[in-house]
This record gives sequence, C-alpha cells and structure tokens, in this order.
Amino acid sequence: AAPTPSPSMMPTTQEEYDQETYCRNTIANTSTETLLKANYTSMEDAFDHDTWGHANYACAKLLLEEYEQYDKAEPYLWCVFDHCAECDGTAASCQTRSVGLYTESECNSATWNYLGFATRSKSEPEY
Repeated sequence: AAPTPSPSMMPTTQEEYDQETYCRNTIANTSTETLLKANYTSMEDAFDHDTWGHANYACAKLLLEEYEQYDKAEPYLWCVFDHCAECDGTAASCQTRSVGLYTESECNSATWNYLGFATRSKSEPEY
C-alpha cells in the first residue's frame, strides 16, 4: 500500500496564499508599534485593522510558531476573535479553517489558546 500523504502546510487557495504572503511580507516585517492604533484602551482594541486589514488566524499562527513575535501576536489575536462569530460550521466561513476548525466555539477556543501562549511567551510575560 502506498504511504498516506501528510497534510500540506502550503496554502490551498489563492486567498490563503495572498493572506500568507501579506502576513510574511507586511505584518511580520512591520514593528508592533506601527501596527497599533494611535489611541487604544487595551490590547483588545489596539490592532489597527483600518490600516492593516483584518487579522486572520493563519497569520497569527505564523507570528507565533515561525516568527516568535509574541508581543505582536497579542493585539493581532484580539482582532481574530471578532471574526470567529462568522464561523457557521463550514470551511469557507471560518478563520480557523486552515487547522480544520469550522465552528464559532472551535475558533474561539483555538484563538484563546494562542492568546494564552502569546501572553506567557512575550518579552514581559503575563501569568
């Protein structure tokens, strides 16, 4: 029997490719301070999505796992939460589709998990 192929980490759609490319070329290479609004009250509303576009889970994953940009990932992940409500159980609707999660509760859970990891891993950890 032929070996079972392992899942590909490569983007599977043009949209995913564009998001990954934008994340690598822009978000990952822009300082955290530049990505934040001029005035914000907490990390929950700090990411300037009007300037930099809406956050997405796949980019947050890259910021944490590949680039180890924990301080940057925290405000970015708060923006991801806003999009979990769009998850209706289908792959097309959900931020976490790249990791096989399609419901609002799964998206929230995965995002909380990464947010906890980011806050404990950043330059001044919060426990």
